[in-house]
Order: sequence, then structure tokens, then C-alpha cells
Amino acid sequence: MKISMQRGVAMLTLILGLFSTNAFSQSPDKINGEWINDQHDKKILFHKAGDGTYEGEMIWSKETKAKPGQTIIKGLKYKDNKYTGGQLYLPARDEWVKCSAVLKNDNTLEITGSKSMFSKTVTWTK
Repeated sequence: MKISMQRGVAMLTLILGLFSTNAFSQSPDKINGEWINDQHDKKILFHKAGDGTYEGEMIWSKETKAKPGQTIIKGLKYKDNKYTGGQLYLPARDEWVKCSAVLKNDNTLEITGSKSMFSKTVTWTK
């Protein structure tokens, strides 16, 4: 009887594990759409580029050096519920830095820019 009970528990654990994995996996295209930063002074539009990566285009910004229509994020590749390998343009410094992003939920995106040993993460919402 103990063996049957142990097998039953093991089978149930396996089944629940499979369902929970599917529930937490995301569609790569969930990043697509309009996002506004936590200071509400920039809005970008994410879309899938022709090469299959994801990029963000400036819609509007209070910052005068950022231009509407300008690509400010490019080259993000989706893998394991993360977007990595991208580049982020910093208009105020006129430079590109490394970039990655993580969807925390359907309406919250964390974008991290890094250069050398320095990094900064900002939160964007839909």
C-alpha cells in the first residue's frame, strides 16, 4: 500500500510540475506594444524586428535629445523567459550600452542597461 501511495504522490507531483511550467512560460511577443517608464517621461513601442529580435522605438519623450521614431533598444533575443543580448541607446550621452529585459507580468517590464561593471534597472508599464 505504501508503494502505491508513493507512486500516486510522485505522479501527482509530476503532473502539477508540468502544468506549472506551462503556466509560467510566456510568449516572446508579450513584450510588443507601448510601454511608459516609471517617471512617466518616456514612451516606447516594442515590436519584433525583421531579424527576429525585439526592438523599442521612441514614441515620445520629455528629453529633448530623444527623437520620436528613433530606435533606442535593439537586438533583444528571447530565451528562458528573458530578453538578452540587446543594446540600449542613451540619448543624453549619445552612446549605446548592453541591455536585457524581463517581463515581471503582462504589464510590468524591467529593463537593465549596463556598461562595464555599472548597471541600472528601470521599470516600464503598459
